[in-house]
Amino acid sequence: GDIKLIARSDLIITKFAAKLLQKHTFQQREYMRAKIREIARFLQQMRRRHGQMSLQDCLRPCQFRNVIAAVKSLAGYDEETGAYEKPSLALKVGHSLKKCARIMKTESILNMDKSAVEDADRFFELCEMEWGDEISSRALQTLTDRKRNKVSLLPVSEDVAKLHKYLHD
Repeated sequence: GDIKLIARSDLIITKFAAKLLQKHTFQQREYMRAKIREIARFLQQMRRRHGQMSLQDCLRPCQFRNVIAAVKSLAGYDEETGAYEKPSLALKVGHSLKKCARIMKTESILNMDKSAVEDADRFFELCEMEWGDEISSRALQTLTDRKRNKVSLLPVSEDVAKLHKYLHD
């Protein structure tokens, strides 16, 4: 669908996919597919909010606040409770964006585009300085709260007895 078209048409996402293919085995294709879909969904969210743009356009320092807002929206951040609907997605997209910024820097160095190199460096630096306060801290807090409030169910004693009898027989 739309996500596939976005992933195939964006230069940085295709380079990101190529890096994943280099790093992981073919047996991990579901993991790679999920990572590519996450970053493509992020780009789709940015396009909904700010019009047609590429991932390279998103990885500019002037877009950092918009990136934060898009990730919060994508992960279902609730301003009132300060919790995320999908906290792990917010964390994963952050890691992927940092990798994409490194890829953008690499491509810019190869193309001798000094302004793009500087943009990638500054975006990465902003992520290092601000991502924890803006995204990660609340996402990790949401994960911790869910883990703490999770009810752990124990098996019914009749089921344990059946299993024991089966194993004994």
